[in-house]
Amino acid sequence: MSNRELQPFSDELMGFLVDLAEEGERALVIGGVARIDVVLERLLKAVLRPHSGGDDNLFDPDRPLGSFSAKISLAWRMGLLDTETERSLQMIRKIRNDFAHAETRISLSDAAITSRVRELASCAKKAAPTGFDGLVKDLVGTVGSELKASFCMSLVVVGNIIERCTRENRLIEVSQAIMNYS
Repeated sequence: MSNRELQPFSDELMGFLVDLAEEGERALVIGGVARIDVVLERLLKAVLRPHSGGDDNLFDPDRPLGSFSAKISLAWRMGLLDTETERSLQMIRKIRNDFAHAETRISLSDAAITSRVRELASCAKKAAPTGFDGLVKDLVGTVGSELKASFCMSLVVVGNIIERCTRENRLIEVSQAIMNYS
């Protein structure tokens, strides 16, 4: 599979994230991570045996694979995610939890969250080293800050890796996922 085949997915996800960024950081984080959750669920559904009755509630919110955390754990234990992608998903999950459970106004520029976004971006940059920084720089004018742009690009890179795993039905290690974003 070529990067060109993944481009429509990346473009659609980036458009979605830019729209969310216009609504605010909370919308960007919670909505963006919800989209990654859906992509991860698709990966699991692609490799798991379908339910014999047709209607499968395994992924319903109150069921075993209803949480983002459970999906990450299962995908990791099944060997569908490499270490860097699992680490990235855990960072994404923690950032989402920070925003979802905050009782006061919260921002990507809060020290603890900034640290997580930078760690996430570092992981994502390993998968897209040639174009990541340039695309983040280009995106700043659209989304308003380097942190938002880094978060958006990181979600696109991680989503792209998971989507590629789903389409190729195999583990794509970050070392294999070098994507030409230039």
